[in-house]
Amino acid sequence: MNTKDDLSAIKEALLDEKDLSQVAKTIRISPSKKAILGLPYDILLKHNALIFHKGSSLSSTQRRMVQDRVAYGLNKNIITTEEVAKEINKLNALIQGELIKNLKKDE
Repeated sequence: MNTKDDLSAIKEALLDEKDLSQVAKTIRISPSKKAILGLPYDILLKHNALIFHKGSSLSSTQRRMVQDRVAYGLNKNIITTEEVAKEINKLNALIQGELIKNLKKDE
């Protein structure tokens, strides 16, 4: 099965299932994809922020799955745009703080 077929099967299963970890158990998918499906939304949003900043260590398939889950959550009003923006802004502030700290060290 390829990734597109996997995602289609997952989307169909989501119509009947609310718990993504149960969906992952019922569909034959790789452990790395199951890990993404089992992520709670707070961790998912953190990964999405890293992907936004191109700092994620996930594979391209996993990154796509994270973004698809976030898009699905936004579409179904499980996640709000404010939550997504808040995580990205937190990461921005963290990066900016580290840059300032390193600049002060160098001086």
